[in-house]
Amino acid sequence: MRVEVLRGVSLELAAGDFVAVWGRLGSGKTTLLRVAAGLDPADDGVVRFGGRPLGELSRDELQQVRRREIGFADRSGPLEPELAVLDHVAFPLIGTMPRAEARRRASTTLDELGLDPACGGMTWAELTDGERTLVSLAHAVVRRPKLLLVDDPTSNLGVHERERTMALLQRLAVRDGVAILMTAPDMAAALGAHQVHVLSGGALLPAGPPPDDNLVRFPDAHA
Repeated sequence: MRVEVLRGVSLELAAGDFVAVWGRLGSGKTTLLRVAAGLDPADDGVVRFGGRPLGELSRDELQQVRRREIGFADRSGPLEPELAVLDHVAFPLIGTMPRAEARRRASTTLDELGLDPACGGMTWAELTDGERTLVSLAHAVVRRPKLLLVDDPTSNLGVHERERTMALLQRLAVRDGVAILMTAPDMAAALGAHQVHVLSGGALLPAGPPPDDNLVRFPDAHA
């Protein structure tokens, strides 16, 4: 029996857009992100990145786009379980800059997310669920992508960690012009995004912008 997870979904993101999609468990949120990243092919329709259909790229071209221009935070962890967190976060930069510089940028990114410096020397198995969420986000953000896909970034985080994470995502969108597509398990977790949509029955429905009073604020970088 064929099951349609997504039906007639149409969504366009420009530089600086911060869009949240919320829906119940099993509604297809993660599938939406994987299709947008080119990890799963769409059975119908076209996924374009920078005007180019991902389905028309060669395997090598698609791999380069995903590595250099698309960040995907999904808490899957490193392929090598014994890899230190700092090296895991720095990995997307290896080959694009000296290793020492990649590690410095990885350390800075972990610090921006409020992680204890000691986490850099830990392995994935030694991290708490909340720390794994933040490390996965750091691994996606460190490459400074044009498109950032984040699967439920507030999961397992405390209030302070959640606010700091949402503030970082807002800063990436507003200051750096990163297009962000984030999934969330409920409307409350989506607050802070510029646009909110609901994924229900495979269809993507506009939920309207959240009230301004609920937006997470962050200091002006130039203040």
